[in-house]
Amino acid sequence: MSKENPNEFKIINKNERLKYRQTINELKQQLGEKDKEIKSLIADYEKRISQEQELMSNMEHRLVEKQNTIDEINKNFVQAVHDWKTLCAEKDKEISKLQASYQQVKTQLAIQELEKVKVNLKDRTSMMKNEEHSYLQKVVAWYDICDQINKQIKELKGD
Repeated sequence: MSKENPNEFKIINKNERLKYRQTINELKQQLGEKDKEIKSLIADYEKRISQEQELMSNMEHRLVEKQNTIDEINKNFVQAVHDWKTLCAEKDKEISKLQASYQQVKTQLAIQELEKVKVNLKDRTSMMKNEEHSYLQKVVAWYDICDQINKQIKELKGD
């Protein structure tokens, strides 16, 4: 086209046409190579995206497994706490039974000791009735009896 008249076409000679065709062919070849590069890049990106998706899927799968493991550990922990509470309740019952048994044994021991005091008291009392012993001996015997009773009371109290 000429600059004076835009509608006018310039006649191109054969060499110029050949040169234009060669340029066009080179541009087509370059365009084809660029298309191949773009397709290769797209394939690489798609491959990378696929790998990333697979990696994310694996990570999600591992996270699910980890969560399942945590849930199982939590379930076992809750069960262990429940079992521990049950065991503590059983042990508390055993302790209560042992305490009751201990109280009975303690009472029986106290009764036995009081029986000893009673025998000693009978001996001392019979001695006091005996005219052969002096008043002072009778008072000392009485204080011995009181002292023995006081000791026994302290033992029973746990002092």
